[in-house]
Amino acid sequence: MTSLIDLLSPRLGPIQTCLLQYLDPGAIATLTAACKDFGCLWPRLMASAYNIDHQLRNFFTNPKDFRSAQGESGALIFDGVCPNLLRFFTRGDNRRVKTLILHIQDEHTDPMVTYLETEGYTLQDPNEMYPGTPQCGNGQMAFRKKPYWVNIEHHKTSPIQRLLERATSDRLMFLSWNKAYAIFPVETLVKQECLLLSDGDAILEIEIGRFERQRRTKSDAITAVCGITTQEGESRKTGPTVIMSAGKTNEGGEELHYDIAKNPPPSTVRKVGDKRTLCLQLDTEGVKAPTTPDAVLESAMFLLRRYENPFVSQYHEVQHPRHSIQFISLGHPILKHTYLIPTTNDHLFASNNDLTHIMEDLRIKLDGLTLKEMEKVPEAERPIEFARVRDAHESGSILRDTFPLPVDWTFYDDEVLEELGVAWESRDGV
Repeated sequence: MTSLIDLLSPRLGPIQTCLLQYLDPGAIATLTAACKDFGCLWPRLMASAYNIDHQLRNFFTNPKDFRSAQGESGALIFDGVCPNLLRFFTRGDNRRVKTLILHIQDEHTDPMVTYLETEGYTLQDPNEMYPGTPQCGNGQMAFRKKPYWVNIEHHKTSPIQRLLERATSDRLMFLSWNKAYAIFPVETLVKQECLLLSDGDAILEIEIGRFERQRRTKSDAITAVCGITTQEGESRKTGPTVIMSAGKTNEGGEELHYDIAKNPPPSTVRKVGDKRTLCLQLDTEGVKAPTTPDAVLESAMFLLRRYENPFVSQYHEVQHPRHSIQFISLGHPILKHTYLIPTTNDHLFASNNDLTHIMEDLRIKLDGLTLKEMEKVPEAERPIEFARVRDAHESGSILRDTFPLPVDWTFYDDEVLEELGVAWESRDGV
């Protein structure tokens, strides 16, 4: 008799290749947690519908060339629940997708722009892609090759910082040039739940409104098809209860619906790519690896803080546990890349002295090294912000991109990556 363990064995490769494409990411996340031998399935996954090249070939003649440009520019593709965007984890029918959104830091857009123009895409007015959307244009470049659009959203902050600023955990999934990450895979892909992740009441009101509209839409559909009546009063007390399977209900292109987590996790320190992250290796054969190592992205740490008081919606008469993702950006001019560390001004760190001290010492050290390197800049060429850093009123991060770097300028990324690794290992189980 063939068992689950047999299916995890490479000797059944053809069977794996056939079956894996029918597993939704929730099943894959469950298998990952259940068996350490799951790692041997990656080659089979990459030969199945999980091969990202299959989902990109409508946009690009050679997806591997695009992914080479993606790596060079540090672009991230944010996976999500919206039906009109690429959905890798949620397994949508991407044949219907006509828009691809890339998130890139301002100074790194050139390689992707060059590639898109070579591929035959032409720069368009962003408002033509989203008619009637007033915020289009700022920080956006829209490229079109009929019938497809590629939109570059570029900002001063790093793409991973933009991702972590999202208001709900079901949207914290993304693709780099060589990996696909789901930061909350159990909640999103197994339980089909999400956490509220914002300090702003107005933002959470919008999200609660989204869930309420989805709940009513689904309830109306169930009533019409099955003749089932819903208990409106109970729903109002417990909040939105709509759950749509990430693997089975999006074939028609609907937006996926998630319940809000009923048993949310406690406060903790996390990082991209930690053991709680579902990380799928993508097929990289024929893709040119960038010079920036994965360690830069996967060094991003943050504090997942759970608040004692729930969020109470004023308009929908519901209350839900509230979390927030808190971090500090290290963008000193002595760093080639931006790094994220968990905020240290929180009570959670009171019992984690080692982690707190390492983070604080690292910030002080970077400020000192920045001032040391600034001695290479003639006094007349130093920016006006230099005085605030010198007098310890501001972090050295404010000096980034405010002056031309001397040819003998020194970068300290290797030292920062090493210290962040030490800091992660020193955390006290938070």
